[in-house]
Amino acid sequence: MRCLPADLLDHAKQFNDFFSACLDAFAGLKRLWLRNMRFGESDIPNILSTCKLLESLHLTNCDSGMNSVVQLEHAKLTELEVKYGKFEIVELTCLPKLQRIWVLPESPKLLRPVLSQLQQEDVEWKASLPDFKHKNLVKLIIYGFQHDDIFVRFIRCVMEHAVNMAEISLHDRTKVCLRCGVLDPEMKYPSWYPRNADERTHITEELRMSLPAMVRFWT
Repeated sequence: MRCLPADLLDHAKQFNDFFSACLDAFAGLKRLWLRNMRFGESDIPNILSTCKLLESLHLTNCDSGMNSVVQLEHAKLTELEVKYGKFEIVELTCLPKLQRIWVLPESPKLLRPVLSQLQQEDVEWKASLPDFKHKNLVKLIIYGFQHDDIFVRFIRCVMEHAVNMAEISLHDRTKVCLRCGVLDPEMKYPSWYPRNADERTHITEELRMSLPAMVRFWT
């Protein structure tokens, strides 16, 4: 089911009215899943500041408009999932208890219109805190994993800083493509997901894993 921009705004208004009328109930909430809503710029931070016991937040097709930015700050949040929507930046301002992040990559075909005007290439990214260590992140789940250098380098970077990482789950894009097909029914391209034991062993070696059992492949 596709929602028009007016639908997203209406859903958010209905939720905000309900939220404002039940602040005490939301203050004790531990899990929250919001779907198909377009909020005002301060709405999501306000929700987080009210839901002080929140541990799990799922945002599906939620945003504050095209190319919007959301800043997430919460003392107890351990699980975060952000899928679809029009956020240009999801800024993790302060999430000291965060343990699980769901990463949902978009396809090259869907990203091409966004990146078509890119003028500067080979921009090097440098971590501002190279010695930073995160002790609470224990599980990394990636849907739509592909065997390429971008994914491998990303996982290495996470492992370098998440010193207590216990499990990395790599899923093929089966779950992703069913939804991407709604956005673009003609999108078809081969998957580079590792299928056999040799390919998976090679991935584990590329990740420089000391404990191969940490990596789980799902098809």
